[in-house]
Amino acid sequence: MSSAGTYLKRPSGYDAELQSVFRPIFERIAEGNVARERDRVFPHEQVRWLCDAGFGTVRIPAEQGGFGASLEQTFLLLAELGEADANVAHIWRNHLAFVEDRLNAPVSEDNAAWIKRFLAGEFVGGGWTEANNLTLANLATTVTEEGDHWLVSGAKYYATGSLYADWLDVLGRGADGELWTAWCAPTIRASRWSTTGEGSASARQPAVRHATRRRARNRATSFPPPSGLAIRRTSIRSPCWRS
Repeated sequence: MSSAGTYLKRPSGYDAELQSVFRPIFERIAEGNVARERDRVFPHEQVRWLCDAGFGTVRIPAEQGGFGASLEQTFLLLAELGEADANVAHIWRNHLAFVEDRLNAPVSEDNAAWIKRFLAGEFVGGGWTEANNLTLANLATTVTEEGDHWLVSGAKYYATGSLYADWLDVLGRGADGELWTAWCAPTIRASRWSTTGEGSASARQPAVRHATRRRARNRATSFPPPSGLAIRRTSIRSPCWRS
């Protein structure tokens, strides 16, 4: 499958290559699964093993530097990773969705920069969903310009993968009332806190330093379930400097 004007190409990944690269890592991850779950140890090291091995690039075409895996091959890898540690597999949900968005986006300097970040092992976490039954119509998080920087202010729930992220994909509302996405680089990493629900898969209270923004009108169909179901909170309030 390919699409003119985007980064999508016909899949060219080989099962044998994918298994030889990632199966040994899955086996290492499985070895400590029970102990991590029992002692509530967040799998920072395990996520980094996968980043360094290129797990975040499995869908990027081989000619771009990725593995060129098909969606079916990607889902099979995720299923095998889930057998090793369900939390670690879930952590990758937002990153892989973000990569897929970029692969389906028009070729541009901005999207090429994201492809390079993925190939360098950078990881993306989500910051979309809000609590109290908030929807896109009454989203409370704001993205506002203050002098030479942007300020993202709000609270996010179900922020899967954000604890491990190099970038946060944060949805908010601009001063003009329209939806924006702020791509923020967190500067504070928490080690643990008291929460329920998603185990070690999710959130933290991050500060954000860099952000670019774009209109998000076309993102409405890709958001998580209604935030009234949320059980974990990530608060964000810090400056986002232009990168």
